[in-house]
Amino acid sequence: MNMKKLLAFLMIPFLFSCATITVNVYFPDKDVEAAYENIESGLDFDVVPKKDTAAATPKAKPKSKSRSAAFFGVTQAWADPKININAELGKMEEVQEAQARRKERIDLLGQLFGARLIGLGKDGLIARVPKNLQGDTPASPADFFEDDGDTGFVKFVAAENKDRKILVRGMAVATLRAMKKDEKDKDELANFIEDSGGKFAELQMKKVQEGWFYQDSDGKWKQVEPVEEEEEEKPAKPR
Repeated sequence: MNMKKLLAFLMIPFLFSCATITVNVYFPDKDVEAAYENIESGLDFDVVPKKDTAAATPKAKPKSKSRSAAFFGVTQAWADPKININAELGKMEEVQEAQARRKERIDLLGQLFGARLIGLGKDGLIARVPKNLQGDTPASPADFFEDDGDTGFVKFVAAENKDRKILVRGMAVATLRAMKKDEKDKDELANFIEDSGGKFAELQMKKVQEGWFYQDSDGKWKQVEPVEEEEEEKPAKPR
């Protein structure tokens, strides 16, 4: 064996010891969307929005996240398209209780949206609409919370947002469990919570109705304007 071959042979273990495997964990966007739609059933407002404002919020894009770079031998771990997120969510008592509380609030929540006291934040959470945007005769929290007025209003919004955060985090954990991934990996969990939150915000935007306020991707408040119905063309009169 000549010197070149010998050196090449001796370098093989060294190269293998330096090489690392990159694991790309794909966020299952469609599966998460379907799971949200399932667990959010019963949380729709009575009136179906006529204008799609989903474009105002950036969509959660499927993406792979690399834990480390590799020289060679890279492998990819993709989500199983048949993962059952709903089954995992069903086992999470905290999430189920949060959704039950949200269903109890849904009617009053719709009234507060309609009164322009609250709007949808860009993160999918509820926020108070600035008074200068509420019109000449703005509604008052006392109109809805007779006993404790503004205090009751603040508590109501805080409770709703707390439960929304419980759902978003629960969705991230349930997705990792369904994919047989390590939910104790802090970086992985943080990434999935971020993606889960983005998808939640996107779907909440679809529920915004005419006259309601929402924040665009830059955090600016906007109002959904009524869609003008096109007039039907009248048939031309015979000459």
